[in-house]
Amino acid sequence: MRSRLTTNQGASSLVVDGRTGVVQALIANGRLVDYVKQPNMAWHHSTLVNIGAGPAVLREDPKTGALLVAYIGLGPSGFDGPQAVYVMTWH
Repeated sequence: MRSRLTTNQGASSLVVDGRTGVVQALIANGRLVDYVKQPNMAWHHSTLVNIGAGPAVLREDPKTGALLVAYIGLGPSGFDGPQAVYVMTWH
């Protein structure tokens, strides 16, 4: 069965939990959007960063299931300054 994730294009990263079958994807194209699909359910999404998000990676800790996101985004000076690397975790 095919299921369309999104029409949004950008840098992406994907994680599949082999135990639960949950698929999680990040797409960064100025915004950083997290997409999640539970088995036998539709995709749903939430925006993690609204502006200035660049390439991102998504990784899962195999022992705890915690997710780690690292991305390049606007630094403290906004569009006028250098970019920075940001990291966030969640379960």
